[in-house]
Amino acid sequence: MKAIIWNDEPDENVEHISEHGLDIDDVEHVLERPLSKEVSESSGRPCVFGFTPDGRVIIVIY
Repeated sequence: MKAIIWNDEPDENVEHISEHGLDIDDVEHVLERPLSKEVSESSGRPCVFGFTPDGRVIIVIY
């Protein structure tokens, strides 16, 4: 897996995931242990589905 560059400036990825009730650990956990890998139908970008450490199922589009 390539490294994720986390940016905590306003309107960047840390703020975006926070708006969805997630933190960096949640996203990195799913990226490291995906249940499946797909391509987002809406953006055409790669994405993964997986469980956060507390058991929520999320999709991470990158």
